[in-house]
Amino acid sequence: MKRLLFSLSALLIIAFSCTKPASSPAGVTGILKTGRWKISSATVTMKLPSGKDTTMDYIQFIPKCHQDDYIKFDSLDHGAIYNNGVSCSIADPDSIAFVWQLKNKEQSLDIYSGFFLIDSIAETILPYHIDTISQSPILVLDTISDNPTVVLDTIWNLNFASVPTAAFNIYNSTLSNVTSSSFTMDFAFAGQYPDSNNHHQYVPNIYNDSFHYHVVYTNF
Repeated sequence: MKRLLFSLSALLIIAFSCTKPASSPAGVTGILKTGRWKISSATVTMKLPSGKDTTMDYIQFIPKCHQDDYIKFDSLDHGAIYNNGVSCSIADPDSIAFVWQLKNKEQSLDIYSGFFLIDSIAETILPYHIDTISQSPILVLDTISDNPTVVLDTIWNLNFASVPTAAFNIYNSTLSNVTSSSFTMDFAFAGQYPDSNNHHQYVPNIYNDSFHYHVVYTNF
């Protein structure tokens, strides 16, 4: 009887040791594929004309009609961003597709056509004012350049605003704090700056990887 009990105990131990725990998503890839991800908080860092960095709340640059958008990472490296029922225009599609891939042991993410995921930001110098002491002939104070005319006491109004995004991909974004409920993505994207030589307000220069985003996505 003792032998029989020992044999049964041994079989039970073997059975329990062979039983696999409930399967969970396979790493970062599995987690991304199981969620609907919406931006919950974000910042963007860009350069000021002084050369110093400034960091601002990115949410304020997202149009209201895009703030409820969410993304899904589907199988076969495809995904889409969905408008979640709120469109900016009746012509907007319900979703826009993109292609994605994880790299560097699932620590970084590339998104092709990734510009649909974010609203880009442009730095704009609004029309400037030149102090004059007479109009005919035009006399200006402290002139340091004649073409274009620039004076030391010119007043520049610096502005940051959401703008249509040029067609750039997102490369080597860094993933961190990845859980089934949220993840963080850090990436650099093209920034739009005014033409400092000719002061073109609506024809900005575009510099790759000059605006840096820190975005937290939450699963809902």
